[in-house]
Amino acid sequence: MGFFGGDTVLKDLIFRPKKINEIFEKQNLPFALKAGMIAKMDIKISAWKLFSESMSVNIEDVHIILGPRMSHLSESDDYSWDIDSAYNCNNPLANIAEMHKRVRAKNEERDAQKKQEDHDHRAEVKSAREKKKAERDKRAADAKKKKNAKEFEQPIGLSFFSSLFNGIQVNIKHIHIRYEDDYFSMSRPFSMGFLIDEIDFGNTTSHWTFHTANGMRFTRHKNDYVNKELNMARMRLYFNSFSEMLIPTSVWEQTKNEKLEIFSCMEATEIKDIMTSVFLDEANTGSAEVGINHHNLLEPFYINVAINMNNMYNPTYKQELFKYQTTCLVSKLILTTTPDLCRDMMQFVSYAETFSYVEDLKKFRPTMRLQAFIEYRESQGGTLSP
Repeated sequence: MGFFGGDTVLKDLIFRPKKINEIFEKQNLPFALKAGMIAKMDIKISAWKLFSESMSVNIEDVHIILGPRMSHLSESDDYSWDIDSAYNCNNPLANIAEMHKRVRAKNEERDAQKKQEDHDHRAEVKSAREKKKAERDKRAADAKKKKNAKEFEQPIGLSFFSSLFNGIQVNIKHIHIRYEDDYFSMSRPFSMGFLIDEIDFGNTTSHWTFHTANGMRFTRHKNDYVNKELNMARMRLYFNSFSEMLIPTSVWEQTKNEKLEIFSCMEATEIKDIMTSVFLDEANTGSAEVGINHHNLLEPFYINVAINMNNMYNPTYKQELFKYQTTCLVSKLILTTTPDLCRDMMQFVSYAETFSYVEDLKKFRPTMRLQAFIEYRESQGGTLSP
Protein backbone atom coordinates (compact mmCIF):
# COMPACT_ATOMS: atom_id res chain seq x y z
CA MET A 1 0.00 0.00 0.00
CA GLY A 2 1.63 3.23 -1.19
CA PHE A 3 1.02 6.86 -0.32
CA PHE A 4 -1.19 7.44 -3.36
CA GLY A 5 -2.89 4.07 -3.19
CA GLY A 6 -2.21 0.43 -3.79
CA ASP A 7 -3.57 -3.06 -3.34
CA THR A 8 -4.21 -4.91 -0.10
CA VAL A 9 -5.09 -8.60 -0.17
CA LEU A 10 -6.27 -10.33 3.01
CA LYS A 11 -6.97 -14.06 3.13
CA ASP A 12 -8.62 -16.39 5.63
CA LEU A 13 -10.04 -13.74 7.95
CA ILE A 14 -11.73 -15.08 11.10
CA PHE A 15 -14.28 -13.19 13.20
CA ARG A 16 -13.94 -13.08 16.98
CA PRO A 17 -17.21 -14.53 18.30
CA LYS A 18 -16.67 -13.27 21.84
CA LYS A 19 -16.66 -9.58 20.89
CA ILE A 20 -19.55 -9.92 18.45
CA ASN A 21 -21.64 -11.91 20.94
CA GLU A 22 -21.23 -9.12 23.48
CA ILE A 23 -22.88 -6.78 20.98
CA PHE A 24 -25.66 -9.32 20.32
CA GLU A 25 -26.28 -9.65 24.05
CA LYS A 26 -26.52 -5.88 24.53
CA GLN A 27 -29.11 -5.76 21.75
CA ASN A 28 -30.94 -8.73 23.37
CA LEU A 29 -30.80 -10.78 20.17
CA PRO A 30 -31.80 -14.46 20.44
CA PHE A 31 -28.76 -15.82 18.62
CA ALA A 32 -24.99 -15.94 19.05
CA LEU A 33 -22.09 -16.24 16.63
CA LYS A 34 -20.48 -19.68 16.55
CA ALA A 35 -18.03 -19.02 13.72
CA GLY A 36 -17.46 -16.48 10.98
CA MET A 37 -14.87 -16.14 8.24
CA ILE A 38 -14.00 -14.40 4.99
CA ALA A 39 -11.91 -16.35 2.49
CA LYS A 40 -10.47 -13.37 0.62
CA MET A 41 -10.68 -9.58 0.65
CA ASP A 42 -9.01 -7.47 -2.03
CA ILE A 43 -8.99 -3.69 -1.49
CA LYS A 44 -7.69 -1.33 -4.17
CA ILE A 45 -7.33 2.40 -3.50
CA SER A 46 -6.14 4.89 -6.10
CA ALA A 47 -5.66 8.61 -5.53
CA TRP A 48 -4.99 9.13 -9.24
CA LYS A 49 -8.48 7.87 -10.17
CA LEU A 50 -10.26 9.59 -7.33
CA PHE A 51 -13.54 10.17 -9.16
CA SER A 52 -13.72 7.02 -11.29
CA GLU A 53 -12.13 4.15 -9.36
CA SER A 54 -11.18 5.67 -6.00
CA MET A 55 -11.84 2.44 -4.08
CA SER A 56 -12.60 -1.07 -5.26
CA VAL A 57 -13.43 -3.85 -2.78
CA ASN A 58 -13.71 -7.50 -3.87
CA ILE A 59 -14.75 -10.06 -1.26
CA GLU A 60 -15.09 -13.81 -1.71
CA ASP A 61 -16.83 -16.39 0.48
CA VAL A 62 -18.41 -14.75 3.51
CA HIS A 63 -19.61 -17.50 5.87
CA ILE A 64 -21.38 -16.95 9.20
CA ILE A 65 -22.71 -19.70 11.48
CA LEU A 66 -25.11 -18.69 14.25
CA GLY A 67 -26.61 -20.63 17.13
CA PRO A 68 -28.97 -20.07 20.07
CA ARG A 69 -27.82 -17.64 22.72
CA MET A 70 -26.90 -19.38 25.97
CA SER A 71 -25.84 -16.44 28.12
CA HIS A 72 -29.33 -16.02 29.61
CA LEU A 73 -29.18 -19.47 31.24
CA SER A 74 -28.34 -19.70 34.93
CA GLU A 75 -24.74 -20.43 35.89
CA SER A 76 -22.98 -21.06 39.18
CA ASP A 77 -22.06 -17.41 39.62
CA ASP A 78 -25.73 -16.38 39.43
CA TYR A 79 -26.49 -18.17 42.71
CA SER A 80 -24.61 -15.76 44.94
CA TRP A 81 -26.65 -16.11 48.15
CA ASP A 82 -24.63 -17.89 50.81
CA ILE A 83 -26.94 -20.45 52.47
CA ASP A 84 -25.03 -20.65 55.76
CA SER A 85 -25.17 -16.90 56.42
CA ALA A 86 -28.32 -15.81 54.61
CA TYR A 87 -30.77 -18.65 55.16
CA ASN A 88 -32.39 -19.11 58.56
CA CYS A 89 -33.90 -22.59 58.85
CA ASN A 90 -35.64 -21.76 62.14
CA ASN A 91 -37.47 -18.71 60.79
CA PRO A 92 -38.77 -19.18 57.21
CA LEU A 93 -40.72 -15.91 57.42
CA ALA A 94 -37.44 -14.04 57.90
CA ASN A 95 -36.15 -15.56 54.69
CA ILE A 96 -39.22 -14.40 52.79
CA ALA A 97 -38.93 -10.92 54.29
CA GLU A 98 -35.26 -10.76 53.33
CA MET A 99 -36.07 -11.80 49.76
CA HIS A 100 -38.83 -9.17 49.50
CA LYS A 101 -36.47 -6.58 50.92
CA ARG A 102 -33.91 -7.31 48.23
CA VAL A 103 -36.49 -7.26 45.45
CA ARG A 104 -37.96 -4.00 46.78
CA ALA A 105 -34.50 -2.40 46.91
CA LYS A 106 -33.81 -3.42 43.32
CA ASN A 107 -37.17 -2.07 42.19
CA GLU A 108 -36.57 1.25 43.93
CA GLU A 109 -33.14 1.51 42.35
CA ARG A 110 -34.57 0.70 38.92
CA ASP A 111 -37.41 3.23 39.35
CA ALA A 112 -34.98 5.96 40.40
CA GLN A 113 -32.77 5.24 37.43
CA LYS A 114 -35.75 5.27 35.06
CA LYS A 115 -36.99 8.55 36.56
CA GLN A 116 -33.58 10.14 36.00
CA GLU A 117 -33.44 8.81 32.43
CA ASP A 118 -36.91 10.21 31.70
CA HIS A 119 -35.89 13.59 33.10
CA ASP A 120 -32.74 13.65 30.95
CA HIS A 121 -34.73 12.56 27.90
CA ARG A 122 -37.30 15.32 28.36
CA ALA A 123 -34.50 17.86 28.70
CA GLU A 124 -32.87 16.62 25.50
CA VAL A 125 -36.17 16.71 23.60
CA LYS A 126 -36.88 20.25 24.81
CA SER A 127 -33.40 21.39 23.82
CA ALA A 128 -33.71 19.78 20.39
CA ARG A 129 -37.10 21.42 19.78
CA GLU A 130 -35.77 24.83 20.72
CA LYS A 131 -32.78 24.33 18.45
CA LYS A 132 -34.98 23.28 15.51
CA LYS A 133 -37.30 26.24 16.08
CA ALA A 134 -34.34 28.63 16.06
CA GLU A 135 -33.07 27.07 12.83
CA ARG A 136 -36.50 27.38 11.18
CA ASP A 137 -36.78 31.02 12.22
CA LYS A 138 -33.32 31.69 10.87
CA ARG A 139 -34.08 30.02 7.55
CA ALA A 140 -37.33 31.96 7.26
CA ALA A 141 -35.51 35.23 7.93
CA ASP A 142 -32.82 34.40 5.39
CA ALA A 143 -35.44 33.45 2.81
CA LYS A 144 -37.11 36.85 3.15
CA LYS A 145 -33.82 38.68 2.68
CA LYS A 146 -32.68 36.56 -0.24
CA LYS A 147 -33.83 37.57 -3.68
CA ASN A 148 -35.48 35.12 -6.00
CA ALA A 149 -32.74 33.23 -7.77
CA LYS A 150 -33.17 32.70 -11.47
CA GLU A 151 -30.82 29.76 -11.61
CA PHE A 152 -30.25 26.67 -9.50
CA GLU A 153 -27.43 27.09 -6.97
CA GLN A 154 -25.25 24.03 -6.59
CA PRO A 155 -24.74 23.07 -2.90
CA ILE A 156 -21.14 23.49 -1.79
CA GLY A 157 -19.24 20.19 -1.88
CA LEU A 158 -22.11 18.15 -3.31
CA SER A 159 -20.41 17.66 -6.66
CA PHE A 160 -17.19 16.51 -4.98
CA PHE A 161 -18.87 13.94 -2.72
CA SER A 162 -21.10 12.61 -5.48
CA SER A 163 -18.06 12.16 -7.72
CA LEU A 164 -16.24 10.43 -4.89
CA PHE A 165 -19.29 8.20 -4.40
CA ASN A 166 -19.12 7.39 -8.10
CA GLY A 167 -15.65 5.93 -7.62
CA ILE A 168 -16.67 3.31 -5.02
CA GLN A 169 -17.14 -0.21 -6.37
CA VAL A 170 -17.93 -3.30 -4.28
CA ASN A 171 -18.26 -6.93 -5.33
CA ILE A 172 -19.07 -9.77 -2.93
CA LYS A 173 -19.31 -13.39 -4.07
CA HIS A 174 -20.88 -16.20 -2.07
CA ILE A 175 -22.55 -15.10 1.17
CA HIS A 176 -23.83 -17.88 3.42
CA ILE A 177 -25.47 -17.08 6.78
CA ARG A 178 -26.64 -20.18 8.67
CA TYR A 179 -28.49 -20.65 11.96
CA GLU A 180 -28.63 -24.08 13.61
CA ASP A 181 -30.10 -25.26 16.90
CA ASP A 182 -29.71 -28.64 18.56
CA TYR A 183 -30.06 -27.44 22.17
CA PHE A 184 -33.49 -25.85 22.61
CA SER A 185 -34.74 -28.07 19.77
CA MET A 186 -32.94 -31.18 20.91
CA SER A 187 -35.68 -33.59 19.77
CA ARG A 188 -36.05 -31.87 16.39
CA PRO A 189 -32.76 -30.14 15.48
CA PHE A 190 -33.14 -27.74 12.60
CA SER A 191 -31.11 -25.30 10.56
CA MET A 192 -31.93 -22.40 8.28
CA GLY A 193 -29.80 -20.18 6.13
CA PHE A 194 -29.68 -17.28 3.72
CA LEU A 195 -27.64 -17.53 0.52
CA ILE A 196 -26.55 -14.87 -1.98
CA ASP A 197 -24.49 -15.81 -5.00
CA GLU A 198 -23.22 -12.30 -5.71
CA ILE A 199 -23.65 -8.65 -4.73
CA ASP A 200 -22.28 -6.13 -7.21
CA PHE A 201 -22.27 -2.37 -6.68
CA GLY A 202 -20.72 -0.63 -9.67
CA ASN A 203 -20.93 2.16 -12.23
CA THR A 204 -23.05 2.45 -15.36
CA THR A 205 -23.50 5.11 -18.04
CA SER A 206 -27.29 5.12 -18.29
CA HIS A 207 -30.56 5.40 -16.40
CA TRP A 208 -33.79 3.42 -16.71
CA THR A 209 -36.94 4.69 -18.38
CA PHE A 210 -40.00 2.47 -17.98
CA HIS A 211 -42.46 2.11 -20.86
CA THR A 212 -45.53 2.12 -18.60
CA ALA A 213 -46.25 3.14 -15.01
CA ASN A 214 -47.03 -0.42 -13.87
CA GLY A 215 -44.89 -2.38 -16.33
CA MET A 216 -41.51 -4.03 -15.84
CA ARG A 217 -40.10 -3.25 -19.30
CA PHE A 218 -37.63 -0.39 -19.47
CA THR A 219 -35.06 1.15 -21.79
CA ARG A 220 -31.57 2.35 -20.90
CA HIS A 221 -30.70 5.92 -21.85
CA LYS A 222 -27.12 7.14 -21.69
CA ASN A 223 -26.36 10.30 -19.72
CA ASP A 224 -23.53 12.20 -18.05
CA TYR A 225 -24.86 11.75 -14.53
CA VAL A 226 -23.55 9.73 -11.62
CA ASN A 227 -25.09 6.30 -12.23
CA LYS A 228 -24.74 3.37 -9.82
CA GLU A 229 -26.36 -0.06 -9.90
CA LEU A 230 -26.73 -2.57 -7.09
CA ASN A 231 -27.36 -6.12 -8.30
CA MET A 232 -28.03 -9.01 -5.90
CA ALA A 233 -28.13 -12.36 -7.68
CA ARG A 234 -29.81 -15.59 -6.58
CA MET A 235 -30.90 -14.69 -3.07
CA ARG A 236 -32.68 -17.55 -1.32
CA LEU A 237 -33.72 -18.80 2.08
CA TYR A 238 -33.54 -22.48 3.08
CA PHE A 239 -34.86 -24.40 6.06
CA ASN A 240 -34.03 -27.97 7.04
CA SER A 241 -35.87 -30.05 9.65
CA PHE A 242 -33.98 -32.83 11.47
CA SER A 243 -30.81 -31.17 10.25
CA GLU A 244 -27.19 -32.07 10.72
CA MET A 245 -25.12 -29.65 12.81
CA LEU A 246 -21.93 -28.18 11.36
CA ILE A 247 -20.92 -26.98 14.83
CA PRO A 248 -22.77 -28.85 17.63
CA THR A 249 -23.78 -26.61 20.51
CA SER A 250 -22.01 -28.85 23.04
CA VAL A 251 -18.70 -28.49 21.18
CA TRP A 252 -19.15 -24.76 20.82
CA GLU A 253 -19.87 -24.36 24.55
CA GLN A 254 -16.75 -26.33 25.53
CA THR A 255 -14.46 -24.21 23.33
CA LYS A 256 -15.84 -20.76 24.22
CA ASN A 257 -12.96 -20.02 26.61
CA GLU A 258 -10.24 -21.28 24.29
CA LYS A 259 -7.94 -18.80 22.54
CA LEU A 260 -9.14 -19.74 19.05
CA GLU A 261 -12.58 -20.75 20.37
CA ILE A 262 -14.28 -23.19 17.96
CA PHE A 263 -11.27 -23.22 15.62
CA SER A 264 -9.17 -24.82 18.35
CA CYS A 265 -10.88 -28.15 17.61
CA MET A 266 -12.15 -27.66 14.04
CA GLU A 267 -10.23 -26.56 10.97
CA ALA A 268 -11.44 -23.31 9.43
CA THR A 269 -10.85 -24.70 5.93
CA GLU A 270 -13.13 -27.65 6.70
CA ILE A 271 -16.01 -25.38 7.72
CA LYS A 272 -15.38 -23.12 4.71
CA ASP A 273 -15.47 -26.05 2.28
CA ILE A 274 -18.79 -27.28 3.68
CA MET A 275 -20.36 -23.84 3.60
CA THR A 276 -19.12 -23.21 0.04
CA SER A 277 -20.22 -26.62 -1.24
CA VAL A 278 -23.82 -25.36 -1.53
CA PHE A 279 -22.86 -22.87 -4.25
CA LEU A 280 -20.63 -25.35 -6.10
CA ASP A 281 -23.18 -28.17 -6.03
CA GLU A 282 -25.99 -25.94 -7.30
CA ALA A 283 -23.77 -24.65 -10.09
CA ASN A 284 -22.88 -28.17 -11.23
CA THR A 285 -26.11 -30.09 -10.67
CA GLY A 286 -28.74 -27.37 -10.32
CA SER A 287 -29.67 -28.44 -6.80
CA ALA A 288 -27.88 -28.70 -3.47
CA GLU A 289 -28.13 -32.46 -3.02
CA VAL A 290 -24.47 -32.86 -2.08
CA GLY A 291 -22.83 -31.33 0.99
CA ILE A 292 -25.48 -29.48 3.01
CA ASN A 293 -28.96 -30.85 2.41
CA HIS A 294 -31.67 -28.23 2.57
CA HIS A 295 -35.13 -27.32 1.41
CA ASN A 296 -35.57 -23.91 -0.22
CA LEU A 297 -38.22 -22.03 1.70
CA LEU A 298 -37.80 -19.06 -0.63
CA GLU A 299 -36.70 -19.92 -4.15
CA PRO A 300 -33.83 -17.93 -5.77
CA PHE A 301 -34.76 -14.37 -6.71
CA TYR A 302 -32.98 -11.23 -7.89
CA ILE A 303 -32.96 -7.58 -6.79
CA ASN A 304 -31.68 -4.76 -9.00
CA VAL A 305 -31.41 -1.17 -7.79
CA ALA A 306 -30.44 1.82 -9.95
CA ILE A 307 -29.27 5.10 -8.38
CA ASN A 308 -28.97 8.19 -10.62
CA MET A 309 -27.71 11.58 -9.45
CA ASN A 310 -27.86 14.62 -11.75
CA ASN A 311 -25.36 16.99 -10.16
CA MET A 312 -24.75 19.10 -13.24
CA TYR A 313 -25.20 22.87 -12.92
CA ASN A 314 -28.30 23.62 -14.99
CA PRO A 315 -30.34 26.82 -15.33
CA THR A 316 -33.86 26.68 -14.00
CA TYR A 317 -35.35 27.15 -17.45
CA LYS A 318 -33.76 23.87 -18.61
CA GLN A 319 -36.21 21.13 -17.74
CA GLU A 320 -34.37 18.02 -16.57
CA LEU A 321 -36.06 14.63 -16.17
CA PHE A 322 -34.92 14.30 -12.57
CA LYS A 323 -32.42 15.52 -10.01
CA TYR A 324 -32.10 12.29 -8.05
CA GLN A 325 -33.71 8.98 -8.91
CA THR A 326 -33.74 5.51 -7.38
CA THR A 327 -35.40 2.52 -9.04
CA CYS A 328 -35.76 -0.99 -7.63
CA LEU A 329 -36.75 -4.21 -9.41
CA VAL A 330 -37.48 -7.49 -7.63
CA SER A 331 -38.01 -10.76 -9.46
CA LYS A 332 -40.88 -13.14 -8.73
CA LEU A 333 -40.89 -14.59 -5.21
CA ILE A 334 -41.82 -18.26 -4.79
CA LEU A 335 -42.47 -19.61 -1.28
CA THR A 336 -42.71 -23.36 -0.64
CA THR A 337 -43.25 -25.04 2.71
CA THR A 338 -44.22 -28.30 4.43
CA PRO A 339 -46.07 -29.08 7.70
CA ASP A 340 -42.86 -30.15 9.47
CA LEU A 341 -41.11 -27.03 8.31
CA CYS A 342 -43.93 -24.83 9.62
CA ARG A 343 -43.82 -26.61 12.96
CA ASP A 344 -40.09 -26.04 13.38
CA MET A 345 -40.40 -22.42 12.29
CA MET A 346 -43.12 -21.81 14.87
CA GLN A 347 -40.87 -23.34 17.52
CA PHE A 348 -38.07 -20.96 16.54
CA VAL A 349 -40.45 -17.98 16.64
CA SER A 350 -41.61 -19.04 20.10
CA TYR A 351 -37.99 -19.30 21.26
CA ALA A 352 -37.20 -15.84 19.84
CA GLU A 353 -40.22 -14.30 21.57
CA THR A 354 -38.98 -15.40 24.98
CA PHE A 355 -36.15 -12.90 24.73
CA SER A 356 -38.64 -10.06 25.00
CA TYR A 357 -39.05 -10.83 28.71
CA VAL A 358 -35.67 -12.39 29.58
CA GLU A 359 -34.63 -9.25 31.43
CA ASP A 360 -37.77 -9.40 33.57
CA LEU A 361 -37.14 -13.05 34.42
CA LYS A 362 -33.61 -12.23 35.56
CA LYS A 363 -34.99 -9.83 38.18
CA PHE A 364 -36.82 -12.66 39.94
CA ARG A 365 -34.23 -15.40 39.39
CA PRO A 366 -33.57 -17.41 42.62
CA THR A 367 -30.34 -16.49 44.34
CA MET A 368 -29.62 -20.05 45.47
CA ARG A 369 -30.04 -23.46 43.85
CA LEU A 370 -33.07 -25.44 44.92
CA GLN A 371 -31.05 -28.65 45.08
CA ALA A 372 -28.53 -26.96 47.38
CA PHE A 373 -31.38 -25.84 49.62
CA ILE A 374 -32.74 -29.40 49.82
CA GLU A 375 -29.33 -30.86 50.65
CA TYR A 376 -28.77 -28.21 53.31
CA ARG A 377 -32.13 -28.91 54.97
CA GLU A 378 -31.45 -32.65 54.99
CA SER A 379 -27.97 -32.14 56.45
CA GLN A 380 -29.52 -30.10 59.29
CA GLY A 381 -32.01 -32.84 59.99
CA GLY A 382 -34.93 -30.84 58.66
CA THR A 383 -37.62 -32.00 56.28
CA LEU A 384 -39.48 -30.30 53.48
CA SER A 385 -43.22 -29.94 53.74
CA PRO A 386 -45.10 -31.90 51.03
